[in-house]
Amino acid sequence: MVSGVTRAGREGSRVIETPEGIMVYAARHDGDRWRAVWYENGERRQCQSATEDRMAASLEKVAVRLTADAPHMLRTGDDLIGFYLSPDRLPAERQWSRKRAETQRYLCERFMRPVIGRLVCQDIRVAEMQAAVNAAPTAQEGRRVRAMISALTGAGISGGYLASPRLKEAPHAPGSWLAGVGIARVRCRTVAACGVMGLCGWCAHLCWQVYGHAQAGPWFAPGCAC
Repeated sequence: MVSGVTRAGREGSRVIETPEGIMVYAARHDGDRWRAVWYENGERRQCQSATEDRMAASLEKVAVRLTADAPHMLRTGDDLIGFYLSPDRLPAERQWSRKRAETQRYLCERFMRPVIGRLVCQDIRVAEMQAAVNAAPTAQEGRRVRAMISALTGAGISGGYLASPRLKEAPHAPGSWLAGVGIARVRCRTVAACGVMGLCGWCAHLCWQVYGHAQAGPWFAPGCAC
């Protein structure tokens, strides 16, 4: 249900103003549609829905963006990475050294862009951040990726690309999550890439999570015969 302050509109219609400043116009008769209007990043936006429940669902993400005052959440992960790596983001006294800049660019290009590059920033979840950590080949590299994710998230929140600090929680070193689901390390039974050998979807997914791409890895789902 759409919640907010309700008042009478024209011709007996009902208008609801949400706490985020979204104006919702209720359907006036059977077959009419619910309409919503709001301003975001200086632009007038609107949407329509057939029912109040669908309208409420449509406005959930809008409310998050307006509450967080995050005008860039509809941009892509590629844009977020570009913002994070931009030398103009930090004041002169806090500029990265050349070595650190190169390291951050490598980590972003190797681990982050393949995972979040095409996603809308508002759709980036902790699961995507964890997938980037899982792709690290060693625990040490995983810690570097995790530190980069923390910095990237902080920059994304301050820059209006992200809203949830939970994204910093990405979180486990590579391989540690595998033990939690009972994955056993066994000798690799294949000599070619997962897709070529026809591994089941679950095993191929595990290979992607661990290595960042499908390959003949040593990780197999419990009890799997592929």
